[in-house]
Amino acid sequence: MTFAISGPSWVIEQTPNPASTNTDILRGVSCVSAKACFAVGNSDSVTLVEHWNGTAWATQPTLNPSGAQNSSLLGVSCTSTTACMAAGYDTNSSGVAVTLAEAWNGAGWALQVTPNHSGAQNSALASVSCTSATACTAVGGYDNSGGTLVTLAEAWDGSSWTIQTTPNPSGATKSFLEGVSCLSTNLCRAVGYYFDSGGNQLTLAEVWNGSTWAIQATPNPNGGTFVALNSVACTAATSCTAVGQYNSAGNSVNLAESWDGSSWMIQSVPNAAGSTFSTLAGVSCTSATACTAVGWATAGSTQTVAESWNGKKWSIQPTPILSGATGSFLDAVSCASAKTCTAVGYYNDGSGHDLTLGER
Repeated sequence: MTFAISGPSWVIEQTPNPASTNTDILRGVSCVSAKACFAVGNSDSVTLVEHWNGTAWATQPTLNPSGAQNSSLLGVSCTSTTACMAAGYDTNSSGVAVTLAEAWNGAGWALQVTPNHSGAQNSALASVSCTSATACTAVGGYDNSGGTLVTLAEAWDGSSWTIQTTPNPSGATKSFLEGVSCLSTNLCRAVGYYFDSGGNQLTLAEVWNGSTWAIQATPNPNGGTFVALNSVACTAATSCTAVGQYNSAGNSVNLAESWDGSSWMIQSVPNAAGSTFSTLAGVSCTSATACTAVGWATAGSTQTVAESWNGKKWSIQPTPILSGATGSFLDAVSCASAKTCTAVGYYNDGSGHDLTLGER
């Protein structure tokens, strides 16, 4: 299923699941209009893509690398109904995770050749952002030859993917980029997390200026631990919003940060009443005063969460509870306008199956 918001409330949409599968999950979504969305993820060990035409969701045929043990698409970015790029990873026949990208041209999805660092033990692209059919940036991470997880960025120029050099915080024992948002080929912002030498997990943000990536200072909540930014959305050079979570007094709580052109600042963001675990996994903004973030929260059972930003504050939006589900999760959201958003994820049906979930 999928979820979407149209006007004042979220409603569940029917989304298909491939026959005879146990795990069907939607990880990313991109909408070019209220009547055209593409969602990506995985169905058991192969890639999954679904398309919304304004009336119904339908699966689309996708390809998987020859010999891959499993493949998954984690992010997607569309600039038109005939131009989408999806990114993720596949585990090859040797059991090593390598980068994966597929492109949609309006008629079908096609595998693309993506590079991997020499000596990389495992690599994955977690998010992708495109400003045109010939300009995309994907980010993630890889285990280097020394076994350390470090940041990864790759760029698409319309003909090939190339690796970009990305920095890692000094002394970091692990670094990963979870989300990226590009305004042009000369301006992208990526967010994620890193572990310092003391074992503390902290926020990470990097900016691309057309030639190099550079680390930006990001705040961390006072007393917060296991801090991470999962997704970022930019509408201008001076306006970005990133969301994630951190641990406070033993509970995981929501985190939101904003970029004003000079610095990142923490925003106050509410948590579902009685929740012991809460996270914001995806965010989409149509302006500096209109953002929607989604995720999930556990208060007895795990249920979907949606929040909206109006330029002054974040507010929780009610999301429907799926009958019979033992857990429901929203991983990503895409807004075609301030009042038309689509969020995707998955739910547990109580019989050991994960099924696609969408709201509108």
